[in-house]
Amino acid sequence: MIFSEFKPLKPPRRIPQRSERTFEAPGIVDDFYLKILDWSSANVLAVALDNSVCLWDAFTGSVTELVTYNEDIRPVTSINRAHDGLHLGVGFNNG
Repeated sequence: MIFSEFKPLKPPRRIPQRSERTFEAPGIVDDFYLKILDWSSANVLAVALDNSVCLWDAFTGSVTELVTYNEDIRPVTSINRAHDGLHLGVGFNNG
């Protein structure tokens, strides 16, 4: 057995003891079966909050309210980005 053939071990990954950033999400629905978060490759988190969809930019920390729907079709129950990263689909509990 020749030990020079083995790759050196990677140093252990650093895991922070405290949160580095916090995104407060009042109005987020607590339901395991909903898909109300979607993280893009551009590091932007889309979040469904009751009848609104907000975008949080992880680089800048800025929050943008993308859209708010009428009260009669709330809550938003699912969001999902298209593969191009430019379009975001929004679903509701009424279909």
